[in-house]
Amino acid sequence: MSNYTLIFDDLEVHTMAGVCLASGSVKVEYRVNPAEPDVGIMSRWVEITGYCDIDAVFVLTDEEGEEIMRMVCNDAMLADILDAYGEENIVDEITERI
Repeated sequence: MSNYTLIFDDLEVHTMAGVCLASGSVKVEYRVNPAEPDVGIMSRWVEITGYCDIDAVFVLTDEEGEEIMRMVCNDAMLADILDAYGEENIVDEITERI
């Protein structure tokens, strides 16, 4: 199994508090699977197996850009980051790296 550190800055994340800007990183655990020509997969492919070591901050601002609230991201907020970033985009970044 391999790891990739996903780094993001000012990622717009929809939360229950409103639209926040998320900045930080999360470690993505993945494995590279071989090509499977018999089912039409002609090249190796990345499978995400987990996420850990999240280190991120969510910042909620008002219309003028003034900070209203700052939250340290926890594991429960990880789903919001993944929705905003997109798992397909994460797989694409890892695939480009390998």
